[in-house]
Formats: sequence, structure tokens, C-alpha cells
Amino acid sequence: MQAQQLVGWRRFFEGWLVQAWSRHQQQYYDTNKSLRTGRGWTTAIIQKLWNIAWDMWEHRNGILHDKENLITRSMVAQLNARVSQVYTDFSSQALGHNDHHLVHLSLNALLWKDTNYKVTWLSVAEPAIKDCRRAIWQQTSRNDCMV
Repeated sequence: MQAQQLVGWRRFFEGWLVQAWSRHQQQYYDTNKSLRTGRGWTTAIIQKLWNIAWDMWEHRNGILHDKENLITRSMVAQLNARVSQVYTDFSSQALGHNDHHLVHLSLNALLWKDTNYKVTWLSVAEPAIKDCRRAIWQQTSRNDCMV
């Protein structure tokens, strides 16, 4: 372990094992009268370490670059559901003059936009729909008071 410490443990995980590992494993095999070799054991360890490193790289790469992973698809589906609901709510509301720009695109066109566009659209649309509802509630309250 001291010899490996000098070379470094990072290098160990990259496949740079000191020869002492092989010698110690050979002594173990000799003690047990095994036909295996320390060199074969070392080769297998290095291959395993490289396979693990490759699998980890592929996993990270998949997360970074695979736009169709399950988490992303689920988040996009939830976002699309929110956009659809708010857009549908607008169709049942009397929009204020300043809010007509929120429905200048069709719902399908809006759903084809990228995630950032939809998040930004929601950040403007949700307060606007609340304002519409508040205005309708206030108007209804005034009308009830007059009757």
C-alpha cells in the first residue's frame, strides 16, 4: 500500500497498479496452491477499473446530452400541462388590453416552444390570469352589493 501511495490512488483507479499488488496476489495463490496468477488477477482488476470508468463516463454523458431521459420528459410533460391549463383559462376570461399578447400564438405553437420560453410565458401569464379573476370577482362583488 505504501508503494501505491507513492504512485497515487487516483492512478490506481486509472489502472496504474504497482507491481507489488501482483506479487502479493501471486503469494496468496501459491499459498492456496491455485493455478491462477497474480499477473492475471492484476489484468482483471485493471480491466474492471476501466470498465467502471467507462460506464460512469457513459452515464454522465447520457445525463448531460440525452434530452429524452425520463426526468426531462416528465418535467416537460408537467410544464406543458401547466401551460395548457393557463392557456385554456385565458379562453374563459375577458383579457385585459395589455394581456392579449399572451394568446397571440396558438396553444400548439406555444407547446412547441422551448422550455425557457414556456417558463417565461407562465411567469407572465399566471399573474395575468390572477388579475383577470380578481377583476371579475371585484365586479361581481360590486354588482351583488347594488342589488
